[in-house]
This record gives sequence, structure tokens and C-alpha cells, in this order.
Amino acid sequence: WERQGMARGTPFALAHTFGQTGPFRPANTDRRAPGLVFAGSGTVPGVGVPMVLISGRLAADRVDEATR
Repeated sequence: WERQGMARGTPFALAHTFGQTGPFRPANTDRRAPGLVFAGSGTVPGVGVPMVLISGRLAADRVDEATR
């Protein structure tokens, strides 16, 4: 948490700073756990309802690609 600028945690994912927006947010996959896909405001592309919906779609696309 501290490494990502959240020393005491946060109820709303990452901070709204330039270094934690858009392409700088964590990826929606984890190389250490093949097949694990994340969705939500804490991943690419960002916060807000529209971005979370896009995040869900990106995650679904990743799962679909992995199962083909």
C-alpha cells in the first residue's frame, strides 16, 4: 500500500494523481498468477463509473482470449 502512495489505505483505490492515472495504473493481469484478471477502479483505465465499466470489458476480453 505504501509503495502505491496509500500509506493508510484508501476506500476508493489509488489516488487521483498523475502518476496513478490512465496507463500508469496497475495492469489488469498479474504475471505471477496466470489466468488472474482484475477489474475495477484500481486497474487500467481508471476511476469513475465509465472507466470501471471499460475495465470490466477489458477483463472479460482477457478471459475470453485466454480460453480460446
